[in-house]
This record gives sequence, structure tokens and C-alpha cells, in this order.
Amino acid sequence: MYINRKRGILNACLRAALSTILLSFFSSHALAQTTSTLRGTVTLGATGKPIHNALITILQLKRTVDTDDQGQYEFQGVPPGKYDVVAHLDRVPDLVRTVDVTGETTVDFQFELTGVREEVTVTATGSEQARQQLDSISRSARIDRAREEEPGVTRRGAGRRTRNRET
Repeated sequence: MYINRKRGILNACLRAALSTILLSFFSSHALAQTTSTLRGTVTLGATGKPIHNALITILQLKRTVDTDDQGQYEFQGVPPGKYDVVAHLDRVPDLVRTVDVTGETTVDFQFELTGVREEVTVTATGSEQARQQLDSISRSARIDRAREEEPGVTRRGAGRRTRNRET
């Protein structure tokens, strides 16, 4: 009876150990498969045409992919959770969606193109001053020309004009 009791305890211990090993194996295997896929299409709103080479980013994971020629993108191996996903296209405002990713999740983006209106205001000062400077330069040039034509006036040094002295 003592031997049967030892065998019973030994069998119970073995079963517990085996159960623990199997449970940990299956639970880790199950956890490894809890990643999801995030995919979608990026189109142009007015026409519905696909947009290729748009950048799609999951901000929290710092992962980015480009859209293909059909405007489609896909992230594989995304852990389930809530993420901010950004669609970026040059010269167009970014689109941001908050997404709860579980299993197979689809998020489409639609860019709307609108006319850009930019206002530029130009104010100028000193226009009168510039005109006065030009008039002054013009008079100076006329004076220089007149001096050169006057008999007995020569140019000497750094642009100074002197009258020739006759001895």
C-alpha cells in the first residue's frame, strides 16, 4: 500500500509537470499569433483614382510603408492595440485616423485636393528717396560730362578734377 501511495504521488507530480509544460507551450504559441494585419487603399476623393507612393505611418510603432500602383498598403505583424495612422502625400495636408487594430483591420484614406489660396501683402517705403537718389546720380553724370568737355579740365587721381595751370 505504501508503494502504491508513492506511485500515486509520483504520477500526480508528473501529470502536473506535464500539464504545466504543455500549458506554457500552447499559451506562448497562442501569444505569438496575436499579431494583426492593417491594410487599406488611398484614393483621390473627387475621382476615386488610386494614389501610388503615398506614405502610410503607424506613429506609435514608427513603421512606414508606401502605397502600390493600385493605392494599396499593408502592415503585417502589428500587435493588437489603438494606433494613430497617418497618410502623407506631398503638398497635401496629412490625414490622421485613430484605429483599433484587431485581427484583419482595414483603413482607407481619401485625399481631397482643394485650391490653395495664398495672400501676399507688399508694402514699400522709400520710393521717393530712391527717385531723389537717381536724380542726383543723373545730375552728377551730367556735371562730369560737362567738365570733361570744358577746355583745360583734366582728370587726376581718384577721380578728382583739376584745372590745368598754365605757367
